[in-house]
Order: sequence, then C-alpha cells, then structure tokens
Amino acid sequence: MILQGPGLLKPRHFPVIAAQIDDLVADIHLFGDLLTPDEIKLVAGLEDTAKGIRSGQIIPPLTVPKGIHPLRLALMHANRLKDVFPPHPDLRRFRRQSDHLQLPLFENWRPYVAQKPPLAAPNPGLGPEAPDFTLVRDLANTNVTKT
Repeated sequence: MILQGPGLLKPRHFPVIAAQIDDLVADIHLFGDLLTPDEIKLVAGLEDTAKGIRSGQIIPPLTVPKGIHPLRLALMHANRLKDVFPPHPDLRRFRRQSDHLQLPLFENWRPYVAQKPPLAAPNPGLGPEAPDFTLVRDLANTNVTKT
C-alpha cells in the first residue's frame, strides 16, 4: 500500500477528512426532501465525527473490535447517498467516488485529494522501479571469510 497504493493516512490529513465530511453533509441537505429520522442520525453522526476529528478526540481510522463501525453501516445503507453519488455505468468509478470518504475514515488510506503525484526517478536515466539487488543480498548473506 505504501509503494503502490494511495499512501497511508497521517495526522496532517485529518483536516481533509473533516472537510470531506462537511462537504458530504452539505450535499446530503441539497438533495431530496426533508431528512428522514435515519438520515438525521447519519448527519448528526457525521457532524460529531468531524467535530471530534478537529478537536483531536477522534483519530481515524474509526474501528470497532468486531464487525463494522456503526457510522460505516449507516453510510452503506443511506439511500440519500444514491442521489449524492449517482450511479455510473462503470461500477469501479462509482465505487471510487463513494470511497473518497470511507477509505480514509475507516481504512487508514490517505484521502484521494491529498495523494502525491508519482515521483520521478532520483537520477536521470533510471527507471521508476528499483533495480534487482538479489545477487548483492545473496553475496552479503554468505558466510565466506578470507583465510
């Protein structure tokens, strides 16, 4: 995940997660009719989570000892999010949209908006992959001594 993935969540990313929660809450209020009781609980849970992240009382990723975090369950089953994240013909793209908040909040991933671009090779002419040092490792591991 560190080398090939989006990167690990760090404390400097916590304000980004709180801002993403604020954006989601604002979008929830934009779509559809008045909030249902379940949606009111979801919004309250999201707002409390954002407030806790800002104050340092809540540190992502959010986990529970067994099962799925209640906030994650609420996000997974919220029908209003179908309006916020309309279905897309490419299911992978839709999944990526809905994961923008869930992966940082529950899985310890760096938020997509905070990802670093691919880094260039350290020296001109080198490829982006590290060279194969298997031979050097094997030579270093041998117990040959000079006699």
